[in-house]
Amino acid sequence: TNNFYFIEINTTPGQSANSLIPQQVRAAGMDLSEFYGKLIEEAVDF
Repeated sequence: TNNFYFIEINTTPGQSANSLIPQQVRAAGMDLSEFYGKLIEEAVDF
């Protein structure tokens, strides 16, 4: 299928607006939706 399911959530990297990952994503000029979409695309294309 074309559906992806996350079976685990790693709570170590924070996901609040002030956490490191979201800050880095914003600094790169992306939003979180775009960032996670790119991660999935890279994993599928690998």
